[in-house]
Amino acid sequence: MSREVNVSSPLMEVSGTAKPDSRPWESADPVFSAYSRDLIKTVFKCYVRQLFIFLGIPGNFVSCVVFFKQGLSDRINALLFSLAVADLTHLVTQLLYVPSCYLSDKVEINNWSAVLNTKITHVKTWSGFVSGSLVMIMSVDRCLSVVMPLKARRLLTYRSMVMAIVLSYLVPFGVYLTLFLSFDIEWKVDPTTNRSIAYQAEASWFPVSTVLAARLRYYFSLIIRPVYLVTVVVCCAITISHLRQASLQRSQMTGSASEKSDLQTNLESLKVN
Repeated sequence: MSREVNVSSPLMEVSGTAKPDSRPWESADPVFSAYSRDLIKTVFKCYVRQLFIFLGIPGNFVSCVVFFKQGLSDRINALLFSLAVADLTHLVTQLLYVPSCYLSDKVEINNWSAVLNTKITHVKTWSGFVSGSLVMIMSVDRCLSVVMPLKARRLLTYRSMVMAIVLSYLVPFGVYLTLFLSFDIEWKVDPTTNRSIAYQAEASWFPVSTVLAARLRYYFSLIIRPVYLVTVVVCCAITISHLRQASLQRSQMTGSASEKSDLQTNLESLKVN
């Protein structure tokens, strides 16, 4: 038998109940009322997110087709194709949340949310981590190619790129697979309404406890997200700085060449006179 648990917070007690969430936007405060927070969440989830979904799915699908037709033997094509696949997976899983915006029955909303939170949300988060990892790899690749092109030609090979892509998919997959397998959906009948209600339950057959799986996910997110962000920002800053310096050097060389040309023209005119 499995038992019902609450997984709204990453830190959970052994009994299955979550610790009180300390995030300020989830608790009552004098600035935003509960109605205002719900309104902001509804606008973002049911309107803004849908705009990104319906624009992003066709765009990433076209990108997958284009890069596949160009051939995956080129390392940059392989990276961009893998990034488009990860983004497409993320957006498709986001699309499954759209029907909840149009459900009015509380039982149907609960059942739909239970199914999504038990399985789909882990696939969505996994694909998001894969996408972030591939963007980080792309920023490092471009930075090395600009800053040290000769060494980058030796280091950034097709084999190393394939290995980086595979690791980007497998490492988050191993973390979120534990959460995907450690929870199941259970149904119980509400005697007051005589309707079946779904809820998240701990899978008794899976050897890893939900507490350990949730904490693994929490610390993985806590460490990896800042690493992605800092790496991309630093690589972009170094690349932009190096390109600006190269542009200034080219402009100085062009200026000196034009000055020499003018000087030579003046000398020739003086000889003629």
